Amino acid sequence: MVGHRLCTAPPETSPLVRGAELAATADVFGVTRAILHDHSDGDLSEMPGAMPVTAASSCGADGLLVFDSAGVTGHCDHEAATAAGVLGAGMVNVPVLGWTLPGPAAAQLNHELGASFIGHQDKDIDLQVRVDRVRQRLASPRM
Repeated sequence: MVGHRLCTAPPETSPLVRGAELAATADVFGVTRAILHDHSDGDLSEMPGAMPVTAASSCGADGLLVFDSAGVTGHCDHEAATAAGVLGAGMVNVPVLGWTLPGPAAAQLNHELGASFIGHQDKDIDLQVRVDRVRQRLASPRM
């Protein structure tokens, strides 16, 4: 469903829920530093372009992981975060890896969660990493 621009989030995606999700994910994957900024839903298009540059520079990032150009879900904040990340990566000269889903995985998640993930054909994905669903559920209980 490319072009679907969702710009509001359901109540279960409140900042408190997002903070708990980030902490759980960081713990499962051994991330030692994670920062969650307080932005209202739909406001990331107003995010300062320097924010990803500052974040990448402050931790000596070797690269940035962003959503694919459709924002994986078509949510305007996901698209804005990707654009800012790509711009920031270019400014500090680090590579960017875009996170996306194969079409069947997006369809399965949409069915399971009532979500709006946008999938892509295998031929359009350069690198595929298998996900351990047990570990994924630990990292994000709503998945």
